[in-house]
Amino acid sequence: MKAFAIASIIAVSQARGPLPTAVFHGLGDQCVNPGMHDFARELGLGTGAYSHCVEVGNGSETSFFGNFQK
Repeated sequence: MKAFAIASIIAVSQARGPLPTAVFHGLGDQCVNPGMHDFARELGLGTGAYSHCVEVGNGSETSFFGNFQK
């Protein structure tokens, strides 16, 4: 059953084309940092889809003290 579900997801994604990817940085990081920018770009190149790092709040400060769900 699990293999069937995975095969179905792959078939649907291939039929529709690559899906865009949202990247969220970890604690103490920011999307403007070169590593995060490069990671999002490489992810997009590897998948053939649009990829973008989403900045929530004001970067590293919010990643420690903010509430992601808000």
